[in-house]
Amino acid sequence: MKILMISDYPERPSFHQIEKLRKNLQAKSQQKIDLLVFSSKSLIYNEQKMKESDVAQIFKELASIIDRGLYSHYVVSLEKSNSEKVFFSEEENILKMISENPVKSSILIFAAQSVLNHIKEINARQKLGLELCLFPRRGVSKISKEFKQQILEML
Repeated sequence: MKILMISDYPERPSFHQIEKLRKNLQAKSQQKIDLLVFSSKSLIYNEQKMKESDVAQIFKELASIIDRGLYSHYVVSLEKSNSEKVFFSEEENILKMISENPVKSSILIFAAQSVLNHIKEINARQKLGLELCLFPRRGVSKISKEFKQQILEML
């Protein structure tokens, strides 16, 4: 079981919640959990700075990571602006990339309710057939108790 966590703004105090969750998952699964982070200036994959974070480059890097990773679970916690970058395009979005992979994956997403509604629409309209677990984000928290519990239970 391979897991990719996707989050943003590592410079903010709330990011410690993602780091703590990653450590808990690694301890429970006894496997390395990959982490992809959108910082304000770059894309970081497992603490290695990749490229400047323009939208075209983000999709190129995401496609590369998803293709080589073959993840069984994606754990996503993004603020609305970054969620829109990776989920809202009809032609190219992370949901489509994941659905084209040979590994059947589950996707757990913690985001604004408007983002979650859009994700449901894309999954239905494009007939992607993805297993989505959607959790509404209220306030500045990177995760909620329910989101964390669901992730830990999947192991």
